[in-house]
Amino acid sequence: MVGTCMLIGDGILAYSCLIIWRTPPLLIAMYFVAFFTMEGVYTSAVLTEIPDGGWIPIAISFILAFIMFGWYHTVRTNSQD
Repeated sequence: MVGTCMLIGDGILAYSCLIIWRTPPLLIAMYFVAFFTMEGVYTSAVLTEIPDGGWIPIAISFILAFIMFGWYHTVRTNSQD
């Protein structure tokens, strides 16, 4: 889901601003509240469509995430040999 990805991206950006770039926490909070609110509203609107077929993209994303996790775990296990 695009909305969830955007929310995660906002969290990573806020963390990077705080730790790496040493941005003042007030600026980070202002950014985070504004964008988190907008993207949270978007995500909640998308979640209301699950009964009408919105579950299909979620199912596909879980399947792809499972494949990628398996691939990562296999490559990491084989590289330790």
